[in-house]
Amino acid sequence: MAPRLTLLVLSFAGLAAADITGLQPSTTTFTFSSSFSYNAPNVVEAAARIDLYETRLTARMAGGPYLFDQIFAVPYGDPGVQIGVVDALLALGSPALVTGPSLVSSLTSLQGTDVTSSDSAPVAIGTYINGSPLIGPGSVRIGDFQKPCEGVQILGPTTGVPFGCDPTDGTLFQVLAGQQNFTTNTHTVLQVTRTLTTTNTYVTSEHWEITGYPEASPVPEPSTLAVVAAGLAGIGWWRRRS
Repeated sequence: MAPRLTLLVLSFAGLAAADITGLQPSTTTFTFSSSFSYNAPNVVEAAARIDLYETRLTARMAGGPYLFDQIFAVPYGDPGVQIGVVDALLALGSPALVTGPSLVSSLTSLQGTDVTSSDSAPVAIGTYINGSPLIGPGSVRIGDFQKPCEGVQILGPTTGVPFGCDPTDGTLFQVLAGQQNFTTNTHTVLQVTRTLTTTNTYVTSEHWEITGYPEASPVPEPSTLAVVAAGLAGIGWWRRRS
């Protein structure tokens, strides 16, 4: 009886030791994560205008061919065109009379329209915090998420759960069996202001001309009235002699 009793006692002692060794103390870990999503952009429309110029400057003697003909990509008042006026006068030589520059024609037309989009830096418009416990074994994603989630399910004024996040984002944290983990997530909703700018480009085409006139004849021709008067005087003199 004594050997069997000793063996039985040793057996129970071994089982108790095995159970104590297999138990793990329950611990709680606290981790944090942050995520973000974008709200629909705030769209603002703007308008812009671009003016292009084709200023043609010509010079010629009255009725003759052009002695100067040049197009400038600036308006008439630009200094470059005014220098062109001086060159045009030199091309005419030394006429007795010069008129101009005179505006021959002017037309402004729409050349094209372009729409561009630009986004401002994102601005936080809402922050939501949510805590979720987990008892291991299992894993959670912690740290700062680098990719945007699809959105957040709002549970209260300051609480919400993000959804549609990349399952590989953040850092993987393992929760062991018998452990409890409590992860606090801070989710930020961002919004950008998108500016749609419509740019219209106009072209203004103008033609300015300088006209020179040659020197007038030094001996003026007699007028018609003077010729008639001389004829009547001759007839009267002939009658008196008759």
